[in-house]
Amino acid sequence: MRFAIYSSLALVAAAAATPAAAQMKPASADDVLGAIAACRSITTPTWIDTDALEEQGWYTAEVRGERRRTRKVRGIYESRNNRAYVVATRDELRSRECAIQARLESTSNYVPLLQQVSQTLGMPTGQDGFAYTWDLDGLAMRVEPTGERSAPSARFVLTALPLVGTDDILSAVRACIPAIGAEGFGDRALAEDGWAQDAAATAAVPEERETKLFRSGETAALVSSGKDRGVTSVCRVSGRIEDEATAENLRSALTGLYGTPSAKGDDLIWTHDGRSLRLVTYERDGATGPIAFHIPVSYVGESE
Repeated sequence: MRFAIYSSLALVAAAAATPAAAQMKPASADDVLGAIAACRSITTPTWIDTDALEEQGWYTAEVRGERRRTRKVRGIYESRNNRAYVVATRDELRSRECAIQARLESTSNYVPLLQQVSQTLGMPTGQDGFAYTWDLDGLAMRVEPTGERSAPSARFVLTALPLVGTDDILSAVRACIPAIGAEGFGDRALAEDGWAQDAAATAAVPEERETKLFRSGETAALVSSGKDRGVTSVCRVSGRIEDEATAENLRSALTGLYGTPSAKGDDLIWTHDGRSLRLVTYERDGATGPIAFHIPVSYVGESE
């Protein structure tokens, strides 16, 4: 699944006059740290709890267009006295990310901003060109420069999804297959394979989502129960893979195990032993760094 970055932000930036326009001014390190704190509080491996943002003083951004009419921009959040935006559009929600967009005075302000942020968060744990990464107590944060030279910005992305390799993903998929059947999801098969429910992470997910999170000491991948597209019971494998080369290796490995897949849009679907395995990757055009993925395993019945 591919999608363009900042399509919603472009609506904000294009507004001629708006209450949110003040936030298009360069953001300070304190602005960014405040937005990061908001993202850290709502980011879980299975859900981004945007409902909790309002409790922290973040509200859906509004733009004013022709005839001074205002309209809300879904997925973009602003806070009074903070010039950074919290971004949780449909794309971020699907990939379990919470992002921060911070306008820069000029491109030369990018590194000084990160240096100031590091005074509070500590030094980055990794670097890839102009992109830097932090490990924030179980959350991964990546920042890279974005925007045009005339309107530069920095984009910070937080996620609770772990970085995993192909072998770990395949192990989790093998555990999911017997855990989903005609009667829906059952965690006994997972327990027999060494998976245990993460009670704290499960409790952080809204009850109406009917989601449980499972972890194993043998693999870094995450497994969760729930509804795919709100309808079908699934056992879902989630995480992040290093890059497109790893994604291609994963596709090849799944094909080697479960045969030639069918395609639905950018998704690949394998059928095995009465189950459907659908690989969904979240690749952004122009973006670099790890790629979030989900593999929902559902029961489709034995073929005759």
